[in-house]
Amino acid sequence: MSYQDYEDSVALGIPIELYDIYDSNGNHYRHNTSADTITYLGNDYEPGITERSDFGIGDKKESDNLTIKLSRGNAFTNQFRSDVIDAIVGVHIYRQHNAEYVNYWSGYLIAVSFDKNSVPSCRFESIISSSLRMGCRRRNMRLCPYLLYEYGCNVNQESYKVENTLTNISDNGLILTSSEFATETDGWFVGGKIKIGQAWRLIKAHATNTITIDRAFIDTKIGDNFTAYAGCDHTPTTCKNKFDNKINFGGNEFLPSINPFKTNIGY
Repeated sequence: MSYQDYEDSVALGIPIELYDIYDSNGNHYRHNTSADTITYLGNDYEPGITERSDFGIGDKKESDNLTIKLSRGNAFTNQFRSDVIDAIVGVHIYRQHNAEYVNYWSGYLIAVSFDKNSVPSCRFESIISSSLRMGCRRRNMRLCPYLLYEYGCNVNQESYKVENTLTNISDNGLILTSSEFATETDGWFVGGKIKIGQAWRLIKAHATNTITIDRAFIDTKIGDNFTAYAGCDHTPTTCKNKFDNKINFGGNEFLPSINPFKTNIGY
């Protein structure tokens, strides 16, 4: 019997679903709906999916959403108990009948929640719905609208990174200290980012051997390794002098400061 025969059969159809949850940092969390570990395409899928909602196709975007409940204490959802989703997270669902698999559903994470018993639920949006969303248009502005090191900016972040270990942590984890920060002038890292483990944080301030980040890392301790990247204030001067990247500057530094629709221009 084929996969579709089992899928259509009420008596014989006992499907097992594999869930490959992945993020843009290269991490994978693989689980299945059975009580045993299943190996598929060389990857092990551990038990851990307790329930999922129905999904379908309708005239409202919400009908394409899927909610997945995972077991309590799951490594994937634990990171969001006191943190935010700072990477793109997606899921591929493979459905199996009689050792035959199909790619059943794909989507992107839009929310994580915990019920009163700390059981986590993840809400995903269909990949089809997300692809139909209107993208952001590039604005005509004096400052550069591009994200540093990303598409359009094209600066190679590997050329502007430093690596070392933390020597002190203060202000509830918001201020990090290392001698490496003092190797650059004050403000060099402002607007940049720092990576510890698989987590990233925005750097808000930099003075001598300390930086201030936008929110504390989870379980970070003195001696942890980090990688920090230089920041940018998106001005043409910084683009040229700091990154030698004026050719890719995305702003309009000669944009007039007088708005003729709001100001008398002298006629």
